[in-house]
Amino acid sequence: MAQNFKSVLAINFFTGSTSELLKLCAEGHFIVAPAAPALAALPTDPIYRQSVEKSDFAVTDSSFMVILWKLFTGENLPRISGPRLLRLLLASDQLRAEGSSVWIMPSKDETEINRAWL
Repeated sequence: MAQNFKSVLAINFFTGSTSELLKLCAEGHFIVAPAAPALAALPTDPIYRQSVEKSDFAVTDSSFMVILWKLFTGENLPRISGPRLLRLLLASDQLRAEGSSVWIMPSKDETEINRAWL
């Protein structure tokens, strides 16, 4: 499955199918979904950078990064949005079971917003 990953900015991005992604999620991997503003903050936010670099892998949530990668390298990266991943995870019976997943939010405010939405 190593062919389903691409290193961009020292981040291991997943490039496979959503069914493969859900399988990896069910296996308990630490996954992040950095959007463009978060990627732009990597040089100035060492705590965030460390969490992204130490993740098992990231999903390509940033359309801007995907476009830039295509322009600079000619390679296509499939985009999987963070909200889409969230919807897939919430629809998965296996991952909805109590104790089957851990969710880490970037801040207390975001935690409250996400809890209210859920």
